[in-house]
This record gives sequence, C-alpha cells and structure tokens, in this order.
Amino acid sequence: MGDDQPQIIPGALADDFFSFRSIESSFDELKTHLAERRVVLRSKRPELVEQEFYALLLVHAAVRHLMTEAAAQTGQAAQDLSFIHAVRVLHRRLPAAGAIPPSG
Repeated sequence: MGDDQPQIIPGALADDFFSFRSIESSFDELKTHLAERRVVLRSKRPELVEQEFYALLLVHAAVRHLMTEAAAQTGQAAQDLSFIHAVRVLHRRLPAAGAIPPSG
C-alpha cells in the first residue's frame, strides 16, 4: 500500500472524541431531560418542525448559560453542575416569574 492512509494525530483524535461526547451529551439532555421522553416536535409542516427544533436548542443553550453563571458565582466548574437538577429548579421557579403573553 502507498502513503494514501490518513495520518492520525493523537491530540486531534482526542479533541474529536471529546467534541463528539459533548454533542452526544447535548442530544441526551435535549431528548431525555428537556423533552421528558415525550414526543417533542408536534408540527406537521417542515418549517414549523424546524422552528420547534430551534426553540429546543435555544432552551438548551439558555439552561447551559444559566448553569455557567451559577457556577461562576459559586466558584465551581460549569461541567460539575447537573443539567437535570438545573431543569428541575427552572421548572419549579419559572411559574413564579409570571407568564409572558403572546403578542401579535
């Protein structure tokens, strides 16, 4: 065989693995903990399914952002906090924040 074989760089391979694990963890958080194992995307039209998907991604990002802020205030690393616990706290506390009525 020739030199056609791709070069594997251990550091890059490790980075790819951790990036993959991060993506997989995010999908798990979206599917299992935000959606609570129920059917999430209810829309029948593709553009509305896309809108729902982006909304889920925004909620996930917002929870992660709040976790990062909470970790910074307590001197912890954000990855040491529990996503499940953060979602449960938000479920308990958000109703007290009041609802924002739809506009338009």
